[in-house]
Amino acid sequence: MKFRSRKAFTLIELLVVIAIIAILAAILFPVFARAREAARKTSCINNLRQIGTAIQMYSQDYDESLPSGVLGSAGIGSTPAWSQYGWSYIFTLLDPYTKNTGIYGCPSATGSMVGPAGNQIKVSYGYSEYLYDVGRGWSKEAALAGSRHGVANIAVIADSRFAGIFNDWDNGNTGNATYPTNFLARVALANGATPRHEGSNFVFADGHAKFYPVNGIVCPQAQGAAGQKPIVNPAANLLP
Repeated sequence: MKFRSRKAFTLIELLVVIAIIAILAAILFPVFARAREAARKTSCINNLRQIGTAIQMYSQDYDESLPSGVLGSAGIGSTPAWSQYGWSYIFTLLDPYTKNTGIYGCPSATGSMVGPAGNQIKVSYGYSEYLYDVGRGWSKEAALAGSRHGVANIAVIADSRFAGIFNDWDNGNTGNATYPTNFLARVALANGATPRHEGSNFVFADGHAKFYPVNGIVCPQAQGAAGQKPIVNPAANLLP
């Protein structure tokens, strides 16, 4: 029985096949990357929804007080975890309600590891300083509900490039060309010079979460400026 010899591929044919594979890869890889980022953004906003629910449960247990950063405030003992977690210790107050420290880190973030050695957690979200400081009068849900904006419009937690805090009193810092305001520096540019999701996820005082594209975030140039979006300063002098 005779077998016909099989002709080998020529160099030209191999080069054509390689070129086709390279073209397909160039087309498909960005598509895969966008699909992966879309999944991460969805996971991130789900994290924030869970954190928002935890904040509401916390406030129910502590006479409608939101987590704050002052010794002796609701839920804080005589030795708060501030010394070990810094600004991120707000999240340690939510541990009994979340039961999952993994939700404090955005899957798209490079992330900051905070906490004592052997018990560190990844934190890539920030809490509003207006709620952090009880002295400013916004640590009660009733105060937020009584503002011009209501609880549904005031951002509580957001993507942040600094673990634990996102708006830094919302003050202008126009002298910095890279980060024209602290709010933009911390939120819109959540991973340094680039937006984390081409925008940022926020959770609001009523527990709902929403995504804002980077061009949809309006950064005020001074504390209390009108036109903020989303609202991070619940002060009564802000316009609707």
